[in-house]
Amino acid sequence: GDEELQVRKAALHSLNVACLSPTCTEIFRGDAEVVFERIKEDSKQRPELIREVDLGPFKHKVDDGLPLRKFAYTVCTSLLSAYPEQMASPALIDLVLHGLADNEDVQVICCQLLQDLCAWNFALYRIIGRIGDLVEPFDRCIMRYIKQVQAKQHV
Repeated sequence: GDEELQVRKAALHSLNVACLSPTCTEIFRGDAEVVFERIKEDSKQRPELIREVDLGPFKHKVDDGLPLRKFAYTVCTSLLSAYPEQMASPALIDLVLHGLADNEDVQVICCQLLQDLCAWNFALYRIIGRIGDLVEPFDRCIMRYIKQVQAKQHV
């Protein structure tokens, strides 16, 4: 329920603070992969957290899980910053690919994650090896944006 989401978000916030604090980064170094696995769970879309709100003649979907997912991806950027050798993995690239199919706010964070990954020379070969996988999600994002711009021009 709502309380569970708040607790999970508070836990992620605490983790994020620890990752960003120079004096605390060693706390999770040995458990970075375990922490990442937990974050991957929090970054998944959960259909039970999507509800439909009736706005008179319109129906609007509200994703109550979006704030948690956004924060999970944000914590990944902090984990990558704190533990680049451990985090710059194929699993992180998979997470980025998954996030590029999510809400636009999540997509922005995933682009930041990808940019941060590219900043590490040792991670470049991992990204180059997956460049083909990145083309389609970016193409989808660009086409959606073009359609939004075209729709605004017709109004």
